[in-house]
Amino acid sequence: MPKFNIKTTLLTLACFLSLGTAIGVAANTHRDAIQTHATDYDKDVDAKYIGTKNYVWSFGQSQNSAGNTTSNAGITYSWSGTGGSGSYFTLPSGSTFTVTMTNIPNNNYVTYGRFMVKSTSSFNVTLTMTAGSKIATKSISGSETSYWYPDVKGGGTVNSVVMSIRNDAGSALQMNQGYADIYVSKKCVVTLDANGGSGGSSTVDCYYNHSYPTISNPIRSGYRFLGYYDSKTGGTQYFNANGSPSKSAWDKEPATWTPYMEINDTLYAQWEVAEQTVNVSAGAGISAVTLSTNSNGSNAKNSGAKFSNNATVYAFATLKKGYKAKSGWVCVSGNENTEGAKYRVGSKTVGTSTVNFGTISADIVTYTISYNLNGGTAGGNNKTSYNVTTSAFEIINPTKTGYTFKGWSGTGLSGNENKSVIVQYGSTGNRTYTANWEANTYNVRLVASPNGSPLRITATYDQPLVNIADYIPEKESENGHSYSFGGYYTVEPTDNGEGVYSPNGKRYYDEEGNGAVWKETEDMTLHAYWTVDMTVESEGYEGTWDGELHGIEVNPISPEGTTVYYGNSASTCNSTNAADFHKSEAGSYDVYFQVKKDGYTTYKGHERILINKDQTIQRQTPSPALNIPAKIRS
Repeated sequence: MPKFNIKTTLLTLACFLSLGTAIGVAANTHRDAIQTHATDYDKDVDAKYIGTKNYVWSFGQSQNSAGNTTSNAGITYSWSGTGGSGSYFTLPSGSTFTVTMTNIPNNNYVTYGRFMVKSTSSFNVTLTMTAGSKIATKSISGSETSYWYPDVKGGGTVNSVVMSIRNDAGSALQMNQGYADIYVSKKCVVTLDANGGSGGSSTVDCYYNHSYPTISNPIRSGYRFLGYYDSKTGGTQYFNANGSPSKSAWDKEPATWTPYMEINDTLYAQWEVAEQTVNVSAGAGISAVTLSTNSNGSNAKNSGAKFSNNATVYAFATLKKGYKAKSGWVCVSGNENTEGAKYRVGSKTVGTSTVNFGTISADIVTYTISYNLNGGTAGGNNKTSYNVTTSAFEIINPTKTGYTFKGWSGTGLSGNENKSVIVQYGSTGNRTYTANWEANTYNVRLVASPNGSPLRITATYDQPLVNIADYIPEKESENGHSYSFGGYYTVEPTDNGEGVYSPNGKRYYDEEGNGAVWKETEDMTLHAYWTVDMTVESEGYEGTWDGELHGIEVNPISPEGTTVYYGNSASTCNSTNAADFHKSEAGSYDVYFQVKKDGYTTYKGHERILINKDQTIQRQTPSPALNIPAKIRS
């Protein structure tokens, strides 16, 4: 039981009425009975009686009429009713006897009323008590002494109470004794300690075992009011967070209580932190971080802002260039994974302490670099990937045999002659670079004889040399040999001492003046190579079909040691077996041949095999051009 401070300010009041002409022993005896009953009633500890439990008045017959008044402890009592003669107060049927108590100190909260009647016969009455806005009524019947205790809880603090008895019987009621009591609740003056807050109700009057009023709440910056309790922490709650009572009736009382006591008690406001600080910081790839209770990021606040307890707070991050969102992030504005895109990265519920989202970082984007060297060779270890944090670097230029590097073309470049390409720090995006080349040119001298004037041409690398069919040189006969041009070579031919030459080096022109693709990287002199002309005889076949195989005849006259190749066309002479081309069926067949030997001009020709079905034989003469050495003339 909590301790109480007690002040002797609560008044206990009483009104006793003695209706008759004498007091005597009977009155005292009856007084004792009344005292006993009153003492029993006090056991209902939510209220105390008003008075001293003693008769204080006696009335003679002259007082058996309305309009009489008296007082006790400053309380004024008045009664009214129609009286009778003799030693009794006679209340006619249907009449009412009323006692009014006024000037009740401290406007006490009236709880119970008691009306005692001592009658000489049986009765049937209605008892009524009016206290403030509450009226309690009860019908009783009986004889001798009867008591009534009507409950008018909720009547409020009043300074007057009206109590009455109405005779409902068909005959007059004779009352020879009686008195009226009222009981007031135990009052507690409660101090409301705001416990760090301010404003609101400072005190409230509460009455034991009765409902108590709603209060106005205090306020405290940054905190939420939880209610009033009988302890600064923990304890029992008496007022809710909205100021309403948390109990149906006030239940605090002292261990002992006597009239004229006033109870004091204190309740304490309890608080919880109404807002918490929410922190978030920007890490790699994040230009800004914000906080909001809205899932779309509107009404955003910066890190360090305060949010209400139990609120759901979302963290948002804005991407820097060169970074992308982590898995699970939700884009709320901007184009995904681009600079300035805003993402919702997570949420937390505000509790009773600071909330930390920590440092939010995005994933860095790795970009690729591809190269088209167009046949060139990388000049070094060029990067094939990079990111926005990569330090500035220069693309190393490639090389290519026979070419001069003109420059790069590609991502972010203008034209195709960019010889110095630097990827700056902070760059983004995949990149492609193409190497551009210019073929080198070279001066070439074509020498047909040691003492002759050379023919001069310009050679472009990787391009065929200019055709010189109109400039084929000739060589005079010597050592009994005639010669044909065999092409130009990078090295002078070798003479075997008999006027037969062997080629040396790489051939760049053939015997017809067709140039090969130039693959040299310097100015050069090309030397003519000469081949000795052959003497060859050949003959075809013409006759009537006889079922036998027939072929052509090729007879190299000079030089010795030649090889004859046969074929069905000039370009397919690769068989050395003439029998492969013999024919037995009637018809006309052309057989091509080439006679070859190193150092000699290849002899090319063809003959025809003509097998007729009848006896008519027509001579087939091969073209003269096929029977003479194939010479190229200038």
